Amino acid sequence: MKPPMRELDVGMVTQQPTLTGAIMLCVHISGLDDRDLAKALAIDPAQWSRIKSGQAHFPQERMNRLMDICGNEAPLIWLASRRGYDLQAKLSLMEQKLATERHRADKLEEQNKLLRELVTGRGIA
Repeated sequence: MKPPMRELDVGMVTQQPTLTGAIMLCVHISGLDDRDLAKALAIDPAQWSRIKSGQAHFPQERMNRLMDICGNEAPLIWLASRRGYDLQAKLSLMEQKLATERHRADKLEEQNKLLRELVTGRGIA
């Protein structure tokens, strides 16, 4: 289960020219120190420096961990936007059940209203 993520200004994320830019924005927003982040990601500090300067690529298998540690999903938002997609979080099972029950309650309320109008004669024209 992923930790809660900070909401971001999508425009600020999509303005980044590269995925590396989005990764650096992710890190900047987190406020984490480079050394602490490199250690948490199990990346050598010298390698992290090369990644930041564009001389090396961020290891893709650590992208989820980066976003979890930083508490935001700037790289994911950037990539989805570049591919022409908008992101929407999946509903949890409880949220799905709640939406289904709300829909059912709304439908019953409509039927109830119609029956009341028919009984009182207000629904007959």
